[in-house]
Amino acid sequence: TNTWLIKRAMPQTQIQNMIASGAHRNTAAMQALDDIVRNIQDLQEQVDRCVKYPVTEDTTVSAELPDNSDRVAGPYVGMDANGEPVALAAPTDTSITTAFSETLLDDTNAQTARATLEILQGTVAARPAAGTSGRTYHATDTGQVFYDTGSAWLDAGFVVDTLANRPAAGTAGRRFLATDSGQLFYDTGAAWTELGYSELPPDHLSGCELTWTDANTITIAAGKARNSADDDNIVLAASLAKDIDATWAAGAGGGLNATDFASGTNDCEASTWYHVFLIEDGAGTVDAGFDKSIAATNLKSDSTYTKFRYIGSVKTDGSKDILAFIQHGDTFLWDASVQDIYAANFSNAIQTHTLASVPDDVRVEALVTMLIHHTGQTSFFIHGHGDISTLPTPDADHHTM
Repeated sequence: TNTWLIKRAMPQTQIQNMIASGAHRNTAAMQALDDIVRNIQDLQEQVDRCVKYPVTEDTTVSAELPDNSDRVAGPYVGMDANGEPVALAAPTDTSITTAFSETLLDDTNAQTARATLEILQGTVAARPAAGTSGRTYHATDTGQVFYDTGSAWLDAGFVVDTLANRPAAGTAGRRFLATDSGQLFYDTGAAWTELGYSELPPDHLSGCELTWTDANTITIAAGKARNSADDDNIVLAASLAKDIDATWAAGAGGGLNATDFASGTNDCEASTWYHVFLIEDGAGTVDAGFDKSIAATNLKSDSTYTKFRYIGSVKTDGSKDILAFIQHGDTFLWDASVQDIYAANFSNAIQTHTLASVPDDVRVEALVTMLIHHTGQTSFFIHGHGDISTLPTPDADHHTM
């Protein structure tokens, strides 16, 4: 459907020429009057669509817009105190905001906006006198947040700072917001507890796989685990390399506790099992290290870390080098086959043999390769895993595992 608009445009000229003599021409007079009415109608139609002052308005009030130079200098048009049009550099009052919003919108920086919102900050010494109820004040030197009751400043029990600057726990009910990590903590009076932190399932362990890096170093992959006491999460945010031939220190590098380091004469010991642990200080700081104790006893005594989780074990050879291994999930495989038992003339009596290639103090499911030979009979072997190219050739009446 199309809509057509037909607009009349009457010429605003006198098309009739009345002469002073001769007969009176009624038709010409009527046509002239009709033209006048049509022009009046056209003008009225335009007036009806114009912005107009009400009929009750004082006729002395000007409706004339500012001249062009003023409109260019001030691109907004408003009304002055007399109700007359005036050019403005910026709007000062509109129907879409409030007087308070205007005081905020014209603030040129965050500090000024905070002052407008009465969110004040500065040192404790620079804190203004109390007296305006509802204001807050952030003390940048102590991290404290205060609330103005109208008669006094009240410590809101809220500290804001970086995680490294978090004060020691001991004031029950306090909260701490770490500005660098976004974490929120609650002071129980004995320790900081992270709020909104989901507990992992009991005995949970994901990621944290060990990789043999070189003869002295292993790398622990990022991951998360429930600690041994099942009362906290331990989260390793990024992979971490630890050395077994250097005394423990926070971060990448030395990983052997001082007690075991000293017993190895400032080194690890040869042909010895060491357990690998994630450790945490109870406040979210996570590290790792080696300990001959399955309870990480020595590793904890060397640091402020109190929580731990066992994640694997490594063994050194006769030269104090970490034997190469590969971890696939919960399975650890030697990079090369290892011979644990070589004996002759097994009897039919029950015998106990210790496997040196599995860690002490840890219950494991051993994967073994057995080669059995009987004099004059065909040899056979049972293969569990690993490289079989290095299996020894059995002697007569000798058996290996």
